[in-house]
Amino acid sequence: MIDAGIVVDDKGELWTDDAPELGRRLGRSDFGSPWAVGVVRDHGFIHIRRSSDGVRITLRLGRFSLAALVGTIQAVYDLHPPSIIAHLLTDSGSAYERFATVAEFVAYVEGLADDWTPSAKLSRIVITRDLRGLTHPSFEAAQEVFALWKERHGELSPELHRTLIVEAQRRWIVLLRRPVGSRHLLVEHFSAPIAAMRPCQALSLFGHHMEDMPDGDFGHWVARGYAQTLLAEAPRFESVLADIHTPDDKTIRSRYDRLILPWRSRGDGFVLSVPLVRKRTIISE
Repeated sequence: MIDAGIVVDDKGELWTDDAPELGRRLGRSDFGSPWAVGVVRDHGFIHIRRSSDGVRITLRLGRFSLAALVGTIQAVYDLHPPSIIAHLLTDSGSAYERFATVAEFVAYVEGLADDWTPSAKLSRIVITRDLRGLTHPSFEAAQEVFALWKERHGELSPELHRTLIVEAQRRWIVLLRRPVGSRHLLVEHFSAPIAAMRPCQALSLFGHHMEDMPDGDFGHWVARGYAQTLLAEAPRFESVLADIHTPDDKTIRSRYDRLILPWRSRGDGFVLSVPLVRKRTIISE
């Protein structure tokens, strides 16, 4: 895909820049890299192309969407570039900036998205990622758990259960259990920093539903994803951008990746999530 270049649309979906479907959608027959800058400027899409020293990302400041940025993060992480050249378009011209890492690039442009609205509640953005992306060094904590899941074929022994809880001090996890014969997921472990809670608040969730967390709306949404993973009996790897309401009445905008794994043990179903927080911003208090 990358040899032809990638166009990330306003929904975060990835297209080759020579995709006929994209050309028809935009009413253009001359699709391909030569018109990529025009699409970026006119539609707020983002264009990615591999270069000799990394990748080149073209975007229009103040025009691209947060969903497009999340999709771009996904694509660039999967390419493992040694560096990033950002071609930044503005109303008055353009400029180039070099970044050593994806994190540096995102920190620079994140607040310049068209729909970055700190005063408004953000609709959650979820981009599904290829599990092969877990090989990137930034996913080391998730790699270890994924390797265990594959080695054990999803079977959660009592010994491994205890180990995961003990090791939760060095990696943030969420572990839920669905008792045999039940449709409900109950919290077995919840690392407090994930939802910006105090340890005592996280402890109060144990044995309860995710919906009982301080931000009940966020809890409902998270629980649905966990239930779907358990039903599908397959892992999920995603990039997420979401607002979380904290117990002390703050709203935090959190960008994170998460690996969700289904497990089973003695008839019970388990779901383990390893969230990797990339950035948090307090947008209201």
